[in-house]
Amino acid sequence: MAMRACLLIAHSFSPPHSFTFSIAKILRKNGFEAIIIGVGNRKLPQEDILDNGIRLLRARNDGLYFSPFVSILNPFTLASLLRKALRERADIYWCHGYAMLPIMFVFKLLGKRVIYDVGDDDPSNLSYVIRNSFHLRPIAAFVERGFRFMEHIAIRRVDYVVTLTESLKRDRVNFARRIKAIYYCIDPVFSPNSTDDNLIQRFKDFNVIVYSGTISPNKAANEILDAFLLVKEQIPNALLLMVGASSSESNEGEFEESLKKVPDVVVTGWLPYIEMPKYICQGKVSLAIVKPFNYSYKISIPFKLLEQMACGLPVIASKGLPEVERIVHLADCGILVDPNAPRQIGDAVIELLCNERLRSTMGRNARTYIEQHHNLRIMEKDFMEVCSSVLLQG
Repeated sequence: MAMRACLLIAHSFSPPHSFTFSIAKILRKNGFEAIIIGVGNRKLPQEDILDNGIRLLRARNDGLYFSPFVSILNPFTLASLLRKALRERADIYWCHGYAMLPIMFVFKLLGKRVIYDVGDDDPSNLSYVIRNSFHLRPIAAFVERGFRFMEHIAIRRVDYVVTLTESLKRDRVNFARRIKAIYYCIDPVFSPNSTDDNLIQRFKDFNVIVYSGTISPNKAANEILDAFLLVKEQIPNALLLMVGASSSESNEGEFEESLKKVPDVVVTGWLPYIEMPKYICQGKVSLAIVKPFNYSYKISIPFKLLEQMACGLPVIASKGLPEVERIVHLADCGILVDPNAPRQIGDAVIELLCNERLRSTMGRNARTYIEQHHNLRIMEKDFMEVCSSVLLQG
C-alpha cells in the first residue's frame, strides 16, 4: 500500500503552476499518494482530482469562515482543515506557513509526523499588518514577540523544519531538531523560449524594461516610474512593461493618475501565471525592485527575481536584501541599487540598455544560475531526503 502525504496550505490553490503542486508531483513520482488541502470560497468544489491523480480538498474561507489575516486562519476554517486532514490518515503532514501552527500542535499531540515549511517570516509580517493596517503600533512589537515565541514552541515539536532560504533557517536553527533550507525550483514555463509573435511585433520598436509582480509602493512602484522618466530623457524609445496589477495596499486611483504623467508605460493587469513568461521575455532589462519594509521581505527571495532570471534577463535588484545580494553576486547577473533612489535605478537601466555585450552576458549568467540551482531535480532530491528522514524516525 502506498504511503500517504497530506500537504496543508492556508491559501487558495491554483494548479498547475504552484510550488505546492511541484511538491505533490515529487511525492507522486516517488510512490506516495498526495493530497493537497487548501482553502476556497463556497463557489469552488470541495474536492478536485488534479494531474497525476493528486487530490485537492478545500475548506471554506469566506462568510463566517473569513479571516482578515493571511497568516492567521479563522477557527472554523482551522477546524475544517484539521478534520479533512485527519480523515486522510496520512503518514506525513506537510504544513506550509505560520497559519498551520494550531493544526501542527494537534498533529503532534496525536503522534503524527509533521514537516513545517517556512516560506516567510510570518511573525514580522503579522506585526507589520497590525502596525500599518490596524494602526496599533504600541502593541505591534509585543504581538510579534508572542507570535515568534509560539513558532519556536512549534518548531521544537515538529519532526522537520524546511525553510525557503538560508536566512530563514539561520533564525530557527537553534530551536529545531532537524532543519534544512530547500530553494524551490522555478516553473519551466519561465524560459527564454517563452515568446509570442504578436507581442514581439507589438514591442519591436522599443527598448523594453520589464517589471513583474504586484505593483505597490512597497515594491517601489513610484520610484520605478520616476526612474523611467530619467531613462526616457536619454533613450526616447524606452518602454516600461509592468506585468502585474496594483495591490490592495496601493491607492489604485492615485497610481492611475501617476501613470498618466508618464509616457510609454504598459500595465498588463492581472494575468494567469502561465501567461506571464511571454511578457517578461519581451524585455531587454528586468526590474526586481523590492523595499525591505519589514524583516520578512529582507530575508526572503522575491520570486520575480528568479522568474526574470529564468527568462534570461539581466536584473536590476534591491540592495539591503541578503538573499537577493547573494544570488546576484553569485550569478553575476545584474546590478544592485538602492530601491529608494530613482537616479540609481535609472542609471542602471541606461547602463544595461546601452551595453549589449554586458546585457547579453548577464542574461546568460542569470539563466545558467537558475538551471544549476533552482531545478526540479535538486528540489526533489532535497525534499525526499527530508521525507525519508521523517519516516525513518517514526
